Amino acid sequence: TGTLTNNDTLTNNDTLTNAGTLNNDSTMNNTGTLNNYDTLNNTGTLTSTGTLTSPGTLNNTSFGTVFVTGGTVDATTIDNNGIFNFTGGTLSVDTFNGDLDNTGGFLSPGNSPGTTTINGNYSQDEFSTLLIEIAGTMAGSEYDVLLVTGDTSLDGVLRLDLLDGFAPVIGDAFVILESANILGAFDGIYSTTALGEGLRWELDFSNIGGNDFLTAQVSAVPVPAALWLFGSGLGLLGWMRRKPA
Repeated sequence: TGTLTNNDTLTNNDTLTNAGTLNNDSTMNNTGTLNNYDTLNNTGTLTSTGTLTSPGTLNNTSFGTVFVTGGTVDATTIDNNGIFNFTGGTLSVDTFNGDLDNTGGFLSPGNSPGTTTINGNYSQDEFSTLLIEIAGTMAGSEYDVLLVTGDTSLDGVLRLDLLDGFAPVIGDAFVILESANILGAFDGIYSTTALGEGLRWELDFSNIGGNDFLTAQVSAVPVPAALWLFGSGLGLLGWMRRKPA
């Protein structure tokens, strides 16, 4: 509840709870559960493969390096002025101040659902995933939103998961990403919870007021304009669009 400063190597394999000021000036490894309820200042190397919960502030200084290689990080505010290596695990954060490069992890905005604001640039590579949870049509409270004040470079996977039995219908639209500029595109869309029969996800990119928006919309699976069946003596069977008069 006071101040703890680590000048050598501190390894947490169980539970460490900080309700004061925790300063890491050297090497800190978290493979268990680290709870930060106030201030965690990192000027050394902080590696987390376990669970890091931070309702307080995680301050990665210009001399600090953070490695998130597995497990989960659930934070209210991360101030990143150093190096933040996000190569695995799941990151959920309300506000991330600085640039965030996702190179193998899951970025899950907000807090099931919620909003993540990145005051900087965001990028994700081919091995990374943006996880959007959807439980209704209200942005930020019923479905996840990612707000990026800088540029966003997309690759990898967009995962759209439906929660609490929510079943969207044709025309339902979810503005999941807003950025100054959106560059690139996802390789594909994945979901552990399928839409209703005959429905599919479509992505729409738009620019409004100088900002780029990405919207995930529910639409009907296209019906072929004609069905051609060929067989001996059968001729043409099926449905064809009538030629306009």
